[in-house]
Amino acid sequence: MQRNWTMKMATTAVLHRTWRLAPLWLAASCLAWLTACGGGAVSTSDATATDDAAADVATVDSTPGTDAAADSAEDSVDAALDVASDAITDQSDVQKADTPGSTETCNGLDDDLDGIVDNPSACWKTVYRFQAANGARCWGTSDKTPPVGCSGYTYEVEAFIVAATAVPNTFEGRQCSAGTDHIIVPFGSTDYDALVATGHDCSVSLGFFYKLGTAPASGHTPWANTCSLYRFSFSTPDGGAHLFTRGADSLTGMTCETPARADVFSNFACFSSKPDGC
Repeated sequence: MQRNWTMKMATTAVLHRTWRLAPLWLAASCLAWLTACGGGAVSTSDATATDDAAADVATVDSTPGTDAAADSAEDSVDAALDVASDAITDQSDVQKADTPGSTETCNGLDDDLDGIVDNPSACWKTVYRFQAANGARCWGTSDKTPPVGCSGYTYEVEAFIVAATAVPNTFEGRQCSAGTDHIIVPFGSTDYDALVATGHDCSVSLGFFYKLGTAPASGHTPWANTCSLYRFSFSTPDGGAHLFTRGADSLTGMTCETPARADVFSNFACFSSKPDGC
């Protein structure tokens, strides 16, 4: 008689614990259903974890001595709910970042979905070109003062626009100067190292250039045109020189050094086709 009474009490305790877990099982099942039917891009692995945890609760043993198993099942459901909740929160963050009206930042993306990448003017840097009396050219980020290595040069023209900060698919462009020659190369590249080794001053940073073929298309930045930047070599009375141009320059007596070096932006025209020799 005493034994039967003990078994009844134990069974009642287990049923009570199972009933207490029912809301957790229901929540886990609902999260799994939402993932499958309307929850967006919550990962399959997260949904599976939630389903498995719910199954653990549904199969709790109803024999005496299962308090520990019930505790374990409850912990499993808690963990699964945390995973599903985190996944839904992450998806919400992604949707918020791709929603019209979101704040536009300098990240190479169209955050506010207005068709324009990086709207703020602070996201961009204008590069200006200077010219020496002998025809040599150099580049800087002020239209008032020529950069280091270009003493005596005078302002010639707005050359092109580049990103002001590092965004995906860009490299930092450095101007390396020695005498009449001023060459724009990727910072840290083998070309950069070679020029430093030959005594060029490579301290002038011009901003961040998009790698060739990776920039937003024309009309998808604040600037009208996306242009390929070409490099030409030529001679001056005082030594060799280089010209970097997106278009609208006389190239007489110059040699194109293929391939094009980067993508840049401008409200002025690009070359309508590849220049001769490029």
